[in-house]
Amino acid sequence: MNISSLSDPQTLLTQVTSKIPITIFNNQILSVHRNTLFFLQIPSLSLEKSIDFDNEITAITTSQTTIYIAFDLKINQNSGLITQFDAEMVKLHSISLQTPPHLLAADGQFLAACHGNSAKLYNNFKQIQQFQNVSKAVSVEINQDQAVIIYSEKTIQLSATDINEVSEHVPCAGIFYENSLLTSGRDNSLAIQQNQVISRNIFLNTKFYSMKQHGTKLICINDDGQLQIVDLSQIQFNKELVFSAIYPIFSNGKRISNCIQIEILQNYLFVIDYELTIFIIDLSTSILIENEFFTKTLSASSSQFGEILAIAKFNDKFVFSGSSSSFYIFDNQKSQNFCIAVSGHVEVVTHIQTFDLDDEKIVMSASADQIIFWREKEVTFENQEIGQFLQIQPNFEQTIQKQLVPFLEISLQTSQQVTALAFTHTKTRAILAYSCDKQIYTLELQKYLFLDNSGKFTPAFEKVTAHMDFINDIHFISTELLVSGSADKALSLWNVGHVTKTQKQEVISIFDIFTGKVNKKRSISIDSDQSNIQLIHSIPNLSKRTIWGISQFGKYLVVACGDKRVRIVQFASSELKVVKTIENFNFPVVRAQFLNEKQVLCLQNSGIISVHNIGTGEVDFVLSTQEFAQDILVTKSLKKSIKLNEEIEEERTDFGTFSFYWDSDAVLIGTSNGKILEMYNNTEEKNILRENEKVQEILNAQLFNNALNEDKYAAAVQLAIRQKDDKLLLEAITQCLVKNVQDVDFSEFKLTEFWQLLVTSVRWLRMAKKAQQGIFLLDNMTKYCRLKALKDAYGQNCEGLLNDGIRLLEKHRERIAVQRGQVRMIGVYEM
Repeated sequence: MNISSLSDPQTLLTQVTSKIPITIFNNQILSVHRNTLFFLQIPSLSLEKSIDFDNEITAITTSQTTIYIAFDLKINQNSGLITQFDAEMVKLHSISLQTPPHLLAADGQFLAACHGNSAKLYNNFKQIQQFQNVSKAVSVEINQDQAVIIYSEKTIQLSATDINEVSEHVPCAGIFYENSLLTSGRDNSLAIQQNQVISRNIFLNTKFYSMKQHGTKLICINDDGQLQIVDLSQIQFNKELVFSAIYPIFSNGKRISNCIQIEILQNYLFVIDYELTIFIIDLSTSILIENEFFTKTLSASSSQFGEILAIAKFNDKFVFSGSSSSFYIFDNQKSQNFCIAVSGHVEVVTHIQTFDLDDEKIVMSASADQIIFWREKEVTFENQEIGQFLQIQPNFEQTIQKQLVPFLEISLQTSQQVTALAFTHTKTRAILAYSCDKQIYTLELQKYLFLDNSGKFTPAFEKVTAHMDFINDIHFISTELLVSGSADKALSLWNVGHVTKTQKQEVISIFDIFTGKVNKKRSISIDSDQSNIQLIHSIPNLSKRTIWGISQFGKYLVVACGDKRVRIVQFASSELKVVKTIENFNFPVVRAQFLNEKQVLCLQNSGIISVHNIGTGEVDFVLSTQEFAQDILVTKSLKKSIKLNEEIEEERTDFGTFSFYWDSDAVLIGTSNGKILEMYNNTEEKNILRENEKVQEILNAQLFNNALNEDKYAAAVQLAIRQKDDKLLLEAITQCLVKNVQDVDFSEFKLTEFWQLLVTSVRWLRMAKKAQQGIFLLDNMTKYCRLKALKDAYGQNCEGLLNDGIRLLEKHRERIAVQRGQVRMIGVYEM
């Protein structure tokens, strides 16, 4: 068996993209995208509400009880507007400016705003100070009536009475700390300033572009985009040439890198990376081990996915859910990066199932407050449904594609977490069941599904208190039999009967118009389908501890138990009977699934995955992890047995969800860090496929190297794009820079290839180490690309990326100009 990574979570879609830095207000994250303001809950990152404004938002900041938002009014004069809102988003005050502000900072009644080359300080919206500069401000900090504006070449302090320049070193970032101002300089020093005088310069051997205070520590983003902690309590004791109390931050065992912004609220650290993913990190759990800080990520927006909560097969693709209100369609045949996000839920999607209905594949998704049924619909790009986004470009020569659209939405009676979900149907009956806490809810769905009554409903579910403790799993054996497992250690079998109840209603049909007396009455009957759920049989203490999971194979169930055992249970119409117990586990088993009639795959909460022979109980295969496992899902049994392969290396990841592809003998594994892995048998077909892939890789490498050796850079770039190989593309552009190539002819490139160049160039521009390659790529791409055609094809996504690219391009060119100026000054001093 081999393991290969199918997806990199940093390349997949984000739930909330924030081109403007986030801010924290009233224990919520405020995130902006164009003219929409999102309110995200902490720490779940689920969307609480959003507000659409008439104009695009350019900056946002908060004070104790108010929110300040800057808008671009898109007019020639006085196009900037700053509006103050209270906590309920009621407008309090507004002020007009000539240009829209790009930076805001507030503290109490004081507000600092940077727009164009101007910086202004306000007290209760009355201007008290102004400063003009030759370049735009990079960042702004405010402390009571004192604002610090950092430019690419200087730091300016504004107060009600003074304007002071801190010119001892060229700044990158600044922050108020106690009674001092701390600035990080491009000379790799940290300056401590009191009363406009630098009292101390500490050499750090690095520079920071963002700094936030947490107690006696600074949490910073360095010039490589990595998170580091500076322990300020050690400064007074420092006698070394280079200050050593600087530590990298690891979260869930991984180095945190590619960061562009950080915010802190109490013990929560909020991080945005260059893919615009929002992470929440718990600083209270941080541990310093051998000069490295280890922390834990609590949640992340959906490009990182958090935990993969469910996976199900959907036609030739699969759908999965992460820690967000969206779920995703992933086509691993097309490209490992082809992913569509489907939105419609408000709460986190925790369960996904697929089934066939009249030769049509249906997706059912569930969250805490609703269950939605989806079907595929052919749409053009003109009538594309709102809320579905393509991460990787489609083929725009095809104007029609299939898209998931909701046709039935069911509101749930409870807002509690759905712990288990089950569905089954025949040609005449469809029944839905879900569990919350100790209850099982059932609903007859035939009139909603078969009669095609599309819409939103809040039906009356039948409810039964089924167990004494939390229900962890339910499973339909047939349309009339349901089995449930609970933390009360019991396994129960239920009959879910179909009952038609008739209600009579009398109406007046004929009456005498002269006397007003009723002559006749007619009664009409209303039939309603209801479920009648009754307990048939229960094994009260099947396990000594919690029952975690149930799956079916023919007339047998496999039950995962918290007492470190797996039990094979035979079921009939009236009873359950344990026929086999597998005991050789070291930890509680949280999920178990049949692979075939001879093997069971088991998942222990320590992260150990094992395949057991049902007949002998022996272990056929073991894969060990170092983290805790979460969930497991099987869609269909494998035809062939999995055999032990000792060449497997330990996979150090936290497995979340399993899904099996029977047609390719493959196992898809969802992990809690947002990745999906593939495990498959070492069959002869797989070996042949891998050999063919290796041969193709060798041929592609030869073509790429030949193109570079012959200085055919456009051909090399095209090969790298078509292979979706970022390393080859970086190598080609780097060689262009090394050989001082000024122009690469991209005139023969297709529109889809130009889109990939644009996406890659902007991503590189956000990374300090690849900025030069990003500048070169964006410059050459815009020379040859038909930008209007590209915008028409990719819409607002393209326009937003182009604006980002131009902004980053200007920023890097300003930085390069400053650095060259510093080199000339050093040369003068040396002479």
